[in-house]
Amino acid sequence: MSSRTLEILNQLKSVQSSPYVFPGQRENRPLSNMTFEMLMRRMEVRDATPHGFRSSFRDWAGNETAFPRELAEAALSHIVGNAVDAIQLACTSHPPTSAYLSSGLIDFVAAQPLV
Repeated sequence: MSSRTLEILNQLKSVQSSPYVFPGQRENRPLSNMTFEMLMRRMEVRDATPHGFRSSFRDWAGNETAFPRELAEAALSHIVGNAVDAIQLACTSHPPTSAYLSSGLIDFVAAQPLV
């Protein structure tokens, strides 16, 4: 993870009441898959969708990095290939690799000019 991400997570430890970084409304449950969509509706965002963020991540990973396609798909919780492929990916992927992928995205976004 990026150093800034680690700073934020360390700060959260002092106020954290859930095992999730982004806890849901119910105790010990993550955010709902509808949370981001509802936020965007309340903010009246009409020119973007939650899926668009996921799609942008996938485009970035495929076009701007050398990470394997399977890793980018796994980072989005997509099923890659068949059960044998999934087992092989799980056995050969290391958590630090996906952390480098996320860290790379953070660095990429941080380097972009604000518009």
